[in-house]
Amino acid sequence: MPVTYYDNVNGVDVKYQDIKGISYFVFSSEEDFVSFFKNSGATVPALIPDWRDAKKDEWTIADDGGIVQILYKAKLVHPKDYQYKEAGKNWSEKGWCRTVVGSFVCKKKYLMDTNFDEHKSRYMFSKSGNTYVEFVEKRKNATKKEIAFALSISRGVSNTHDIVAKYMEIFACNDVVKAKAHAFLLLRQERIMRIVTEEVKNKAAELGITPEFVLSGVKDLAENARREDVKLNSLIKCGDYIEMEKEVGNSSNSNMIGAFGSVIERQIGGSAMKSLIEESTIDVDSEQILSGTDVASSRGKVDNNDNKEKEVGGNIEVERDIVKDVRGCLKEAGYSV
Repeated sequence: MPVTYYDNVNGVDVKYQDIKGISYFVFSSEEDFVSFFKNSGATVPALIPDWRDAKKDEWTIADDGGIVQILYKAKLVHPKDYQYKEAGKNWSEKGWCRTVVGSFVCKKKYLMDTNFDEHKSRYMFSKSGNTYVEFVEKRKNATKKEIAFALSISRGVSNTHDIVAKYMEIFACNDVVKAKAHAFLLLRQERIMRIVTEEVKNKAAELGITPEFVLSGVKDLAENARREDVKLNSLIKCGDYIEMEKEVGNSSNSNMIGAFGSVIERQIGGSAMKSLIEESTIDVDSEQILSGTDVASSRGKVDNNDNKEKEVGGNIEVERDIVKDVRGCLKEAGYSV
């Protein structure tokens, strides 16, 4: 939160904050405002009675009686603009403005104040001062656009570019860096991953990929596989899959959505997430997206000089193919393997 100074300047008590080395004053009354400029020998600027009509660099009267300068003013793009389109208007015809104290929407129902203590950030309309990251993390229910984004992700992505492209399309964002940061922020939220997980499970069920199907396949390997290491790994997986129906809220992102979760965990560390989002400099290596270790490599190589292995080589390859198929089904069903 910026530092607020209280001082007597030109014989007038003022409060102010500095922006890039320049002090911007707030006066408690019109009398103090006039005295300040007269005492300095300068021309007293005109005062705009309604701050909603004031332009950039003009001085105006806030609703609490304080005198403040408009530092920035622009049009405001709002989701409800479509309701006013036929009349050729916008939700906020006069846009929005920023003072040294805070930012304000130029509509009658909104009031401007000059109380620095009420504004944690002059760059936000909200007095709470919550950042975008905090708003996203505190939101309990997914918005319509968040639901659309989650569903699009559940239909499949092959790399970071796909994820960012889907975000840019749904949220009408033209900034690639910002879109990448916000997209991966959303994918760390439980409400989003819950939607993705449920959608993947539904699709898997349509294909007949159920927990029973997966368990029966792994159980068959554990009982009938020729290689002992395949039996052991399958048995271990059977133990893991007993908990495959745990609630989403009790599992990590990796368990929620398999490949998607592992990608997010790999690319963005939890503790560094906020700073990365705020700086919009998330670095994601697209080559790592949805990458995994070959199943055969984790099972050990077949010794070509071993005659016994050669004799059963065909069966071993079949078993490896079965393992790959099972793991593929698990990934498609949304489970981490």
